[in-house]
Amino acid sequence: MNEKEVAWLEHVKKQEASGLTIKIYCEQASLNYDQFIYWRGRSRKKECAAVSKCVPVRVQAAVERSEVICSLVLREGRRLEFHDAVFVREFLQERL
Repeated sequence: MNEKEVAWLEHVKKQEASGLTIKIYCEQASLNYDQFIYWRGRSRKKECAAVSKCVPVRVQAAVERSEVICSLVLREGRRLEFHDAVFVREFLQERL
């Protein structure tokens, strides 16, 4: 990675951690908005390429539980809901 790429990727991380919109972050940091979007896109493509496309999933018999303890919002409005805290803990520990 060259210095320019490192600098932009650092800005992407800072913006995400700041809670500011991209537009406001760019204004405050005196950055070009379009360039920021470009480098953010490059960053995301690299992240996606580094992550396995397949995630193991355990399917168990359906259990009636009304309380959703954790949910994951996917593309196109799809949602993965978890009802079992033990499963969520195990799932996350295997990936950290």
